[in-house]
Amino acid sequence: MEFYQLVFIVILFSSIQSIIGIGLLLFGTPTLLLAGYSYPETLWILLPASCSLSLMQIFEGRALIESRRDVYIFTLPALFISLILVMQFDFVFDIKKIVGIFLLAIVLIRFLNFSTSYTRTILKSYKKLSFIFIGLVHGFSNLGGGPLSIVMSGTFQDKKKINANIAFTYFLLASSQLTILSIYQANIFSFTYLFFVPIALFMNIVVNKISRFNMSNDVFVVFLNVIILLFGFLCLIG
Repeated sequence: MEFYQLVFIVILFSSIQSIIGIGLLLFGTPTLLLAGYSYPETLWILLPASCSLSLMQIFEGRALIESRRDVYIFTLPALFISLILVMQFDFVFDIKKIVGIFLLAIVLIRFLNFSTSYTRTILKSYKKLSFIFIGLVHGFSNLGGGPLSIVMSGTFQDKKKINANIAFTYFLLASSQLTILSIYQANIFSFTYLFFVPIALFMNIVVNKISRFNMSNDVFVVFLNVIILLFGFLCLIG
């Protein structure tokens, strides 16, 4: 894939993340895997930009963050275990198909559209497992944003608080992944990937300046589900 194509991917999915809180990793990961990049290469390309984007969003809503303890105790250890397993035994895992399965699972959960009260009841009973699951999914597939958004939406009511807690968790996940990559796959890092950082930050500023997103919420949800479903099938058959 040409460099300008990578720039376009970062611009597109950073813009989506600036609107709904997730996007750069959720869509960027299957896109790069389908383009032939290895899982470690995909992480090196996307994580620095994702990490900085989440950090900017944290500064914007730092007073609203409440999920610190659960992320530290349950999510990060699960992430470390799953990602180290992938790094050590990459020949065992078919990451592309794992990503495809998780994408289809995300669509299924979104399609079922559990009521907010039901979701909160489930999260209250299985809160620890939910945060562990986020870490495991993110380590194996880089798609923890899917279950993360569901958990945060079921935990908090205010949209700004939901996005702030998603950004906080995303930042910790991305920085932890970068630490593990630095230990196991430092040789494939390129300083070129750091060029995507200011691009992602710039797109976040531009999107936040737009006063209104023209697409209706219902149309946007359908569009999002169709894109996730498409990526899921492509990863499974690719």
